[in-house]
Amino acid sequence: MKTFSIVLAVATLFQVQGIVFAQATKAAPKVWSTVKISPIRDIDGYQKALKEGDFRLDEKTEKLFYLQDGMKLSLKIGEEVDLVKMTMIDLGFKKNGRANMEDILAKAEAMGLKACSPHVALQLRLDYRNQPKRELIVIGMKPLYDYYRKQVMVLDRNIVTGHLWLSYYAGAEGEEPVMIDEEWQPQLVFVLPRKEK
Repeated sequence: MKTFSIVLAVATLFQVQGIVFAQATKAAPKVWSTVKISPIRDIDGYQKALKEGDFRLDEKTEKLFYLQDGMKLSLKIGEEVDLVKMTMIDLGFKKNGRANMEDILAKAEAMGLKACSPHVALQLRLDYRNQPKRELIVIGMKPLYDYYRKQVMVLDRNIVTGHLWLSYYAGAEGEEPVMIDEEWQPQLVFVLPRKEK
């Protein structure tokens, strides 16, 4: 997989709904990875493939699989989806700033990106076996709601055991998950729409 860099031109800061953004000129996002949708056609199939592939799932993540209003497999077999990986700073947020997923998705959409579907997240977890330790991938997606908390899916690798995990990140009860630009720099993944030929 290829990493990419986003060039930021320094500009003035301005306040929008209590969140500080860095107004910047950015190079066009480049493809970080392309996932190809496998023949797996249901949630049970993905859960089985993850367990057989020695991926780790916690109990709460497994419950997300069966939310009626969220985990839907909407893509076609063999369909390819281009993805970009960005930090909060790449998206235009101030260093050490914080923002909820709604604001993050708005910034991504302004750059021509789209939210990931749960289907893309599941396929990426199966494909991304060479994930470095200490890297935390937060799926840029519309949060799934389990009647208590809104949650997004997370891909990470245990720094001790090396096990690959599909986990989740939740907001406070009834609220959007909040990302914070910290030293560990969470990496957010979005869909880069393909240009029509």
